[in-house]
Amino acid sequence: MNLKLAYRVIDDGNTTFDVLAGARYFRAKTKIDIKGGLLDGRGVDNSTDWIDPLIGFRMNHQFSKKWNGMLRADIGGFGASSDLTWEAFGGIGYQLTETANLFVGYRHLDMDHDRSILFDAQMSGAVMGCRFSF
Repeated sequence: MNLKLAYRVIDDGNTTFDVLAGARYFRAKTKIDIKGGLLDGRGVDNSTDWIDPLIGFRMNHQFSKKWNGMLRADIGGFGASSDLTWEAFGGIGYQLTETANLFVGYRHLDMDHDRSILFDAQMSGAVMGCRFSF
């Protein structure tokens, strides 16, 4: 989960550019149940949480009245919880109504945490969603 505050630096009518500061919350949960054999009924159930500070940017550009492009990136951790975490997203959107924007894009999230547990992971893939503005 991300919580970010934004400050708009550029707004020229077609392009907006915001700087971001905030935090990313992680929860890692592991559960293993063993069935059968000498270890029947044994297992592991463990979880850990952490919060990483973040800084980043967000940019939107209106190509036309209906079509827009989006870029977003952040970096964080800085040794506070994780050694490093970063995220990047790029996509294109279609303005469905005045308040609803459908979008598709690609997102990559990278985490390197080795404090409470060793959690070094990268996740990438296509993203599709709807953004509501009010």
